[in-house]
Amino acid sequence: MNLKNLSKIIEPEPKYRADQIKRGLFIDLSEDWDVLTGLPKTLREKLKKECPLDIDAEIFSDTDGGAIKALIRLADGKKIETVLMSHIDGRNTVCVS
Repeated sequence: MNLKNLSKIIEPEPKYRADQIKRGLFIDLSEDWDVLTGLPKTLREKLKKECPLDIDAEIFSDTDGGAIKALIRLADGKKIETVLMSHIDGRNTVCVS
């Protein structure tokens, strides 16, 4: 998601719209603008078009199930690699590079 695009889109909106969007994305973990039904439909359509929530990623699991790797591609062409590691004692850790 391009936060600069998001800021431009919601700039003319009432101030509470930013709080609705933050809650929907970062607390409720919504993956689709359409589920944020507290936003006007016209705004949701604009957000879908100009600020998509899709993540371009490939996910890989190792053979013993101890780690899950993801390669995330950003809009500028840069890549982020992540690994979720499950440990025997029940802990999980994440490495991001």
